Amino acid sequence: AVWTLVAAVLVAWLARKGITTYFFAEAFVYLGSYRDAGNSFLGALLRPHAYIFFRPSLWAVNLAWNLIAPPDALLYHLRNLAFVVLNALLLHRLLLRLVPDRFGRDVAMTFYAISKVHLTTIGYVATFSTILLLFATLSMFVAFCRWLEQRRWIDFAVTLFFATFLPFSKDYGAVGVVLVPF
Repeated sequence: AVWTLVAAVLVAWLARKGITTYFFAEAFVYLGSYRDAGNSFLGALLRPHAYIFFRPSLWAVNLAWNLIAPPDALLYHLRNLAFVVLNALLLHRLLLRLVPDRFGRDVAMTFYAISKVHLTTIGYVATFSTILLLFATLSMFVAFCRWLEQRRWIDFAVTLFFATFLPFSKDYGAVGVVLVPF
């Protein structure tokens, strides 16, 4: 918990300029797809964006956020910051299970916290999909490790949820789901 707090403070301090940047219109591409589908949530998810990008998992989360939250830049920056911090917590939980050496865990968390990529992921609102993919991947691995340790059905269900979410978050993942059975 201490490392997560330290990482959160470092990320917020190092990315403070990103929080005050202007809002980019690409963040509303999901709303455009929703409008093109006749204001149908399901219609927006099932049609490829720009006729080439099919990412229903990411579209579901992003479109839901766009429909619920007002278009306030600070709110979107804070959402990204919150998910970066949540990812730090998940990374720390995963490292506790996979890296026995405390020094190794500390180095990994330090590198995560001081990474300059957070300036972009927090400041450029449209990169929420990238943060969300990291969240889903870390959540899947943490849940799977917990399932291996305790064999609880809820951990297995969470693992399966994110293992299903991830292939449908990128075009090539969805293609893999179709081609693998053949």
